[in-house]
Amino acid sequence: MDLPGECFDYIVISETTNLAADVQQMFQNLRSVAHADTRLVINCYSSLWRPLIWLATRLGLRSKQPESSWLAPDDVVALLHLSDWELIRTEDELSVLVPCSVWKIY
Repeated sequence: MDLPGECFDYIVISETTNLAADVQQMFQNLRSVAHADTRLVINCYSSLWRPLIWLATRLGLRSKQPESSWLAPDDVVALLHLSDWELIRTEDELSVLVPCSVWKIY
């Protein structure tokens, strides 16, 4: 990364790990803008969403996206370790968005 002299307290990687061509290199590059207390926050789709995302794309309900690598959580942790990041905490959370109607009653 070409940000001379810049260091961040928090770096947020949102829905990027599964799209990166070289995830380990991405993590290593982030070290250049991090200091000893920088927190790297990563979120990504669970592979449980894969069939639903594929179906939504096929039905035209979702625009086509670049191919995803669908890394397992253990793989991401291993790549972080290889890139000299210390794992502090993980959270497994499944968020489901369900369309619903809102009714106003007068």
